[in-house]
Amino acid sequence: MNFYIALLHYPVLNKNNEIIVTSVVVHDIHDISRAAKTFGVRK
Repeated sequence: MNFYIALLHYPVLNKNNEIIVTSVVVHDIHDISRAAKTFGVRK
C-alpha cells in the first residue's frame, strides 16, 4: 500500500487579501518530518 504525505499552505493571502504563491522553508521541512515521525511514515 502506498502512502503519501504533503505539506500545503493554502490559501496564502497577501495584504490585499489576494491568493499568492508561497515557498517551502526550513521550518516547513521540520513540520512535515515531525508529522511523518508522529504517524509512523517510513520509506
